[in-house]
Amino acid sequence: GFYAWLGDRMNTIFTDPRCGNGMCEGPYEFPAYETIGCESDCGQETDLQAVVVQLQADFSLAPSVLDAMAVMSSASWNVCEDSDERAEAGLEDVCLFEEDEGFQSIQNIVQMPFNLKRGIWYV
Repeated sequence: GFYAWLGDRMNTIFTDPRCGNGMCEGPYEFPAYETIGCESDCGQETDLQAVVVQLQADFSLAPSVLDAMAVMSSASWNVCEDSDERAEAGLEDVCLFEEDEGFQSIQNIVQMPFNLKRGIWYV
């Protein structure tokens, strides 16, 4: 009946942006770089800067090995863009990794190069 018809109309009018539909719908979609973006709708980002992220973590300062393992297993990191445009739309910041990265040992040095869109980024 009526509710099925209304539901069909609402789905037609209010659709979530989808990568690959032929329209670049910002701020949900944006030009692709590294592991993120929608190349099929928005193309490739051309204003990139080379960045090296270096992290050092030393969990050996915890009182015991068990404490160090507990702290290490709860620690994680990611590289994310601080975007006013996305925040104003109620969206989360875009991060390079879908899931935060963890640490593999008690003492770590992580060094990774990226080509990032110019802007404000945080780890």
